[in-house]
Amino acid sequence: MLPIANLNTPLSFSSSSPEHTVQKRSTSNLPNPHCNVGNKHLLSMIKEHFREYAAGADDQYVNFNELKEAAGLRPTTRTFSAEATAAAKELLERPNLLRELDIGIGFLGFPGNEDQRFDIENLDYLIRANQSTVTFCRQGKWI
Repeated sequence: MLPIANLNTPLSFSSSSPEHTVQKRSTSNLPNPHCNVGNKHLLSMIKEHFREYAAGADDQYVNFNELKEAAGLRPTTRTFSAEATAAAKELLERPNLLRELDIGIGFLGFPGNEDQRFDIENLDYLIRANQSTVTFCRQGKWI
């Protein structure tokens, strides 16, 4: 596994006056910690944390709202590991891959429905399909 940088550490910027301190929790200027992670590895990380994302104990699907909760983009009462959060954020930043995962494979090998959810079968299908996929990252964003 790749080490995940702690992106929630506040950065302090002091002004000339000691009583003025600004704390910033932005990650927009920081490099993407998964910039060197290809689609196959990212999908494997999502699969590894599948049970963490799925809300119900017997839930066989992860929907996009659950993924957004894990990424910290929606309010939730659940807690997620740092790696699950980072992987969810990265997947949401790759809309083409997320759409492929959403559609995945359906009954008898035909494309599935675009229903904003995925299961282990869709993950396995895309992991196999991304065996030789090469992706590139420039300035912290996938191209």
